[in-house]
Amino acid sequence: MSKTENSLARLKAEYPELTAGHIRLMKFYSNPALAGPRISPELAALVRHLFTDEEAEVAQHLQIGRGRDASYVSQHVHRPLEEVEKILARLADEKRALLALESAHKPRTYRLLPLMPGTFELVLMEGKEDKWHKEFGRLYDAVYNTGYIKEVLAVPVSFARFIPVEETINATPMAIPSDRLTEMIMSTKSLALGTCVCRQARNWEGHDKDLPRETCLTLGSLAEFMITRGIMRRTDQSEALEIKRRANEAGLATLSINVNFDNPNFSCSCCGDCCVALRSITQFNTPGIVAPPHFLPSREEKTCTQCQKCIRRCPLKAHVLSDKKWIFKKERCIGCGLCASTCPTKSMTMQPVKNYRRPPADYLRFGLNLGRNIFPGYLKHVLREKKLTFR
Repeated sequence: MSKTENSLARLKAEYPELTAGHIRLMKFYSNPALAGPRISPELAALVRHLFTDEEAEVAQHLQIGRGRDASYVSQHVHRPLEEVEKILARLADEKRALLALESAHKPRTYRLLPLMPGTFELVLMEGKEDKWHKEFGRLYDAVYNTGYIKEVLAVPVSFARFIPVEETINATPMAIPSDRLTEMIMSTKSLALGTCVCRQARNWEGHDKDLPRETCLTLGSLAEFMITRGIMRRTDQSEALEIKRRANEAGLATLSINVNFDNPNFSCSCCGDCCVALRSITQFNTPGIVAPPHFLPSREEKTCTQCQKCIRRCPLKAHVLSDKKWIFKKERCIGCGLCASTCPTKSMTMQPVKNYRRPPADYLRFGLNLGRNIFPGYLKHVLREKKLTFR
């Protein structure tokens, strides 16, 4: 028996409720190269929910790279082509991006997506609140709570960066274009708006706090793709700016991909209780997904009235009160500027960080930086597990 067969047999004995297809899909989602969680009862329950026995039998023959069509899968599962076509279309269309539909033209080609980012976002972005989607949100949250993000971010990846509230840096000559959300939005005409998937996943458990939920914005070619798939709706620059203004007023911090406005891009508006990026800090003290901020708050003690609005406003609890004294935890700060924008006496201001490194100018540079950071952690994981199999 080969190592792969031995591994599958072991997992089948450990998770008898799963079919062989489910087990292969669970191994796919747990791949550390895809920032996947370790195999666990929580991941097994999620995969079991995502795919019926019939769907798992079909989906296990897809991969993350080049798409495969129904004819290819039909030959491997020994089922009629029409049956396989219906199953693949159901997974890609009705359940929203459990599979990525690479081509809408025949022959349609499909591929698998990583769990996060990928499946998690696209499944929930439409804002559906039926029983299946609610259970998906609950089960993914259980996987996230295993703390796998600590392993994924053992080496910082700086995938996202938070954009400061513009009014707090308007008079700062050190600000660069990528620090300003308005310039980001006005630089493109293709904009799409969708549901915040993090709040969507957790609102059924009482974590939503009545915060605005339609706040996720995509720009450029990514926006056109999301609109075509029916996952997000088209919006314009005026509405996008108003949505983000209201998000700031609600105390949500705005992030984007850590590149210098190269399209495509996205902009989420996040809270510390729901956002998977911010929860890596608030819940697991692992800031590796967030790039170091360009601006940090500075407090003028003489004019500060100790109103504590900055403490209540901060989504990361970087401002705290201890023994009636204000304390700033720099390691938790993302530089969003919400504290400064809410200060009634203007005692809190945003100041540029010395030796700040600008974000990569384009995705090529970003990918090279990301690869240099991810590979050491990935290799360590492989050596420790000694059982990673490549598809």
